[in-house]
Amino acid sequence: MQRSSALAIVVAVVALGCVYARAEASPVTVQTVDMQGNNIPHVVILAPENQLPADPDLNREMPAAIMDQIDKAFAPEVLVIEQGRKVNFPNSDNIRHHVYSFSKPKVFELKLYAKQPEHPIEFEQAGIVVLGCNIHDQMLGFIVVSDTATWAETDSNGLATLPLPENLNTIRVWHPNLKSGFNQVEVHPLPKRQPDQVIRVQLDLKTTPPAKEKRGFGSDRFKLHGR
Repeated sequence: MQRSSALAIVVAVVALGCVYARAEASPVTVQTVDMQGNNIPHVVILAPENQLPADPDLNREMPAAIMDQIDKAFAPEVLVIEQGRKVNFPNSDNIRHHVYSFSKPKVFELKLYAKQPEHPIEFEQAGIVVLGCNIHDQMLGFIVVSDTATWAETDSNGLATLPLPENLNTIRVWHPNLKSGFNQVEVHPLPKRQPDQVIRVQLDLKTTPPAKEKRGFGSDRFKLHGR
C-alpha cells in the first residue's frame, strides 16, 4: 500500500510538471514551404528532444496506433507516434501482405498474413522506421517515433501549430522527400517571434519521391537506414 501511494504521488508530480511546462509554452504556427515557395503537407515538426520528452511507460498504456494496408498501400503513408507506443498493422486488402522494416530504431517482420496480426509491435526507440512489403515492391510507408510529446504534422496548406517555449530557437523537421535523406531529421532555426506570427520554414526537397527499388527480405534495401 505504501509503495502504491508513493507511486501515485510521483505520477501526480510528473503530471503537474507536464502541465506547468505546457503552461509556460505558447502556441506557435509553422508553415513549411519548398524552395519555390509551395506549401508542403505532411511535414513532421518536433520540438528539441529535451522539451517535454515522451514518456515510454505512459505510451505503452495507450491504445495501439494503426498502420493499415489498403489498395496495396500503407495507410497512412506517414504515421507519427511517441516513443514506447505500440502499432497494429491490420490488412484491409483481400490479399496477403508481408510487412517488414530493416530500420535501426525497429527491425521486425510480419510474415504473409491477412486480416489482423496476433500482436501489435512496440516501438521502443525514437527515429525513422521505413516500412516495406516483401510481396508488393511499390509499398512504402514511414513511422516517425518521436522522443518528445511536443510534435505536429502540417496540413494541406503546410501549416501546423504546437506549444513551444518562447526562448526556444530551433525545431526539428522531417519529410520523406527531404534532399538530406528520408531517414534524416533536420534542425532548423526559429527566429524571435511576435504574437500570432506564422513562422515560415523552407525545406529543400528532392524532385522525385524516395526510390521504390526491389526490396525482398534479406536484400540490401535498408542498409541506408543504419543496418
